[in-house]
Amino acid sequence: MKSPWFGPFCAALCAIAQPVLADPNPVRAGPVRVESSLSIQASLAPGSTPEDQVRQSEALKKALFQAAAQECALLQEAFKQDCRLQSVRVMSNVQSRSSTADLVNVTGTFSYELLNRPN
Repeated sequence: MKSPWFGPFCAALCAIAQPVLADPNPVRAGPVRVESSLSIQASLAPGSTPEDQVRQSEALKKALFQAAAQECALLQEAFKQDCRLQSVRVMSNVQSRSSTADLVNVTGTFSYELLNRPN
């Protein structure tokens, strides 16, 4: 036996779903925000000085920033919208390991804003 609410529920669901299904790429009214994270690590040579650690950390940060710029270009291409890097948060640390080489870890979180291109 059907529930008395089943018919109206299906009608309402179809009415809501139809506009969404009609256009697979609807134009959004406001900006779209995307957040991405990336971690990179590298081994330090045995006996590395703090200055060596800083240099290695800087090299990894540079690679992270280049990846962030490439990500924005990828987002522009994928979404056919202008991309703007809105914020960057980078953290780095050195993990000391007694049995193996120390590791430098650099993690970045990037926030992008996608905007409709002007006509």
